[in-house]
Amino acid sequence: MTKLFVTSLAALLVVALALASPTRAAAQRPPGADTLQIHGTVRAADGSPVRGAEIVVEGTRRTTATDSSGRFALGVPHRRERRLRLRVIRLGYAPRTISVRTTGSEARVAAVLQPREVDLSALENRDGPVASTRSLGFTISVIHVSSP
Repeated sequence: MTKLFVTSLAALLVVALALASPTRAAAQRPPGADTLQIHGTVRAADGSPVRGAEIVVEGTRRTTATDSSGRFALGVPHRRERRLRLRVIRLGYAPRTISVRTTGSEARVAAVLQPREVDLSALENRDGPVASTRSLGFTISVIHVSSP
């Protein structure tokens, strides 16, 4: 009975060690090989950088935004051959979808957004009269004034 217990324990230990050790293929992969790095720029039709544009990898929860120079970087889980669709969204511009096909670990993309007017007439003001509306950089703010 003791011999059976020791044999069973030894077999369990061998299986545990085999599962815990990295596979040969995983051990040969360079660091970061499981992540596709996407770098890109977003510009307006006039060539100016678009800051604050949202970049969404369709079908995932991966998202980022452009910096003040219109640049972005995004890491997504990588497979050997990958086709991705990036959705670029920014208020005041028509949305754009970019197809990215890659077999490597890095991709570079560029998007040009066309300006589009934003119709604010559909917005309903439930808080009373609007005292001031102004644009602050890339954030639109509405300030409501209430009577004392």
